[in-house]
Amino acid sequence: METKKLLKKIKEVIAKNEEIRKLKKESFNIFSILRKESDEEHLHSAFIFELLNPKSSHDLGNVFLEKFLKRFAKDFSKNNKIDDFQVIKEFDIGNGRIDILIRSKNNYVIAIENKIYAEDQNTQLCRYHSYLKSRSRDDFKLLYLNLWGNAPSEISIKCENEKKIEEDKDFTILSYRKDIIEWLEDCIKETYNYPTLRETILQYINLIKKLTNQLTDNKMKEELKNLIKENYNEAKLVADQIQEVEKDTVFEFFKDLKKELTEKFPENDGWQVELDNLGERYTGISLKNEKWDSDIGIGIEGQPYVDKSVSVIGIYGNKDKLPQEKYKDAIKDKLKKFDLNKSSNSWVLYKYIYDFKNKKQLFDKDKRQELLDKYINLFENIKKEVNNDFINLKTNQL
Repeated sequence: METKKLLKKIKEVIAKNEEIRKLKKESFNIFSILRKESDEEHLHSAFIFELLNPKSSHDLGNVFLEKFLKRFAKDFSKNNKIDDFQVIKEFDIGNGRIDILIRSKNNYVIAIENKIYAEDQNTQLCRYHSYLKSRSRDDFKLLYLNLWGNAPSEISIKCENEKKIEEDKDFTILSYRKDIIEWLEDCIKETYNYPTLRETILQYINLIKKLTNQLTDNKMKEELKNLIKENYNEAKLVADQIQEVEKDTVFEFFKDLKKELTEKFPENDGWQVELDNLGERYTGISLKNEKWDSDIGIGIEGQPYVDKSVSVIGIYGNKDKLPQEKYKDAIKDKLKKFDLNKSSNSWVLYKYIYDFKNKKQLFDKDKRQELLDKYINLFENIKKEVNNDFINLKTNQL
């Protein structure tokens, strides 16, 4: 089958799956309504914790916890009974917080580090591994959970002594796409007499499938797999181009964003919109004004790449080049409504954004325009809040 016909067939399978979703009313998802779908702490960690916690409101005790341990910590029963375990959320270890900690009376410990779109922190898994080893000797499991089962970044597994912790030996990688879905499907078997609980878990499974771009109907999934098997060479040709197409689509979005911002903030009024070479690390787009300090502005920047990683948006300004604390004190209260509450050596105030890592909406004409409008408005509204302060601070520095 030629590539064009294969793509047409795949579109038909996806359309059928969408039709089935609508008939089943799967588009109505309580998690999507009440929370941002990628909210690690308040949605994903919170729901998984609630299922694992024997004292949870589901009133099924340790049923779900036992299924989890049998899958991902098979040696748990060696010196422990299932009733000996407690589950703790956001466990403070002094130099970090473990998303979910499962601990027995005999100090057998399972730690779960949960990632949806957020980037790893410096020495993060190293710090957790070091803590667990100091408390439990070798009687522990460190689980690194993310959507696709990707490996953690170098900065997370590289310790302060330059040594690295190793997959399988020091930590285990789990994916939502496969491992969590399979565990949840196992949990559902225990909820036959509890329809509310069963439907809630099913809705969460559908959310994970949405986040990991999976078909929700198993029959459609098998049809698509067979279609690819029968036309492997054509499917492989398409698959090999996906990453390049996604990169081009992100770059085109930023070009359009620059064009729109340049129209809204004309050079004649002292504004300057700069678009970096997005193929390089820690690049993006920025807005500056001639009345501001030359080292401060409003920007979006990849961490490290806009097309592959999370990005940040906010007020950039290196603390070695300007009085960062003065700027922060002047604007932090005004920018709370935009959730710009993080700081670093290079950023006065910023927040993480995930729109360019999850690229699906960039291929939908209407959603792409909504996203463009969102960031144009965000630049405009941030500018309104900080403009006078930036002018005054520059004047006072002279």
